[in-house]
Amino acid sequence: RRNDMNTNTIINQLGGNKFQAMTGANMFVATENGIQFSFKGCKTANKCRITLRSDDTYNVEFFKLNRKEGTCPLTKEIEMVYAENLQNVFESATGLYVTL
Repeated sequence: RRNDMNTNTIINQLGGNKFQAMTGANMFVATENGIQFSFKGCKTANKCRITLRSDDTYNVEFFKLNRKEGTCPLTKEIEMVYAENLQNVFESATGLYVTL
């Protein structure tokens, strides 16, 4: 159940329901130490993986899934992100607002 706790914690740190409404975030999947999800409205990325590190910071990775080509390259990676900076990192990397 630790993964569910991590998943909900990360979603809440991103802004919870407001984050989901503002970015179209969906398809949340718990990973080993974090969460992965899809989102809409950004030209450079449409998937995000956030992984909790052993030093209590996060690695945030952005990917661009292209179903037609069958590719999903990493487009940006930010390491050692503190929880209180997750919203700013997401906004600056995608150009999407996470809160009103």
